[in-house]
Amino acid sequence: MPDQPVVVTVAPTGPLTTREQHPQVPLTPAEIGVAVAEAAEAGAAVAHIHARDEEGKPTADPSVYGGNWGNTGQNKKPGPPPPDRPDKIKTPND
Repeated sequence: MPDQPVVVTVAPTGPLTTREQHPQVPLTPAEIGVAVAEAAEAGAAVAHIHARDEEGKPTADPSVYGGNWGNTGQNKKPGPPPPDRPDKIKTPND
């Protein structure tokens, strides 16, 4: 089989994983940011995260997602949002 380009994706948080299930799961924006930055250094091109609130529960709060983005250490903006969802991607860099 010839060499094929691949895209490595990391999902460091899992959708509902708790510290009771996995003591090292990153839950805070800082922890998630470190996990994503380490994965990027190792070659990951995409990070799929589930943000967590202060109690470690899943949240869709944009300010929490913004905190995750700001902690990755990556000084890059995400690509443009999908045309059918112009509100989909928001970061502190916008």
